[in-house]
Amino acid sequence: MNWIRANMQTVIGWILGLGGLMVAAAIQWSAVTHAQEVLTHKVEETKQTSASNSKAISTIELDVRILDERQRKMDRVVIRQEESIKDLDKIAARLQAIAERIEQ
Repeated sequence: MNWIRANMQTVIGWILGLGGLMVAAAIQWSAVTHAQEVLTHKVEETKQTSASNSKAISTIELDVRILDERQRKMDRVVIRQEESIKDLDKIAARLQAIAERIEQ
């Protein structure tokens, strides 16, 4: 006790220093806790966005497959129509030849 009374300024300095360290530690803890909560919230938002984007990507992939199949069907139709036009051109040429023979 005598030492404490004799070194009262040092003891008060140590007490204030420890108090300051405790306040700084509490502030840091509060900041870290808040940052952790913000980070957790952002992670959840990112998970939700990712799930939503994955669903949209799946829908787009399905739509692309459907469009690809329709395009293939349309290509087949166009090929058949082109072949039919060629056949009609041949028939028209034959009819023209027949018409010319008849006129002679």
